[in-house]
Amino acid sequence: MDPPLTFDKSKFDVKLQLFALRIPREQCVNVGRALKG
Repeated sequence: MDPPLTFDKSKFDVKLQLFALRIPREQCVNVGRALKG
């Protein structure tokens, strides 16, 4: 079995990736709204 630290780090990395992917998408939506007025 993997040590708990490794498991926690992998879960943290996944959360970080999801968070990093979500921010640009929200930024794009905001920019699109600003351009459309």
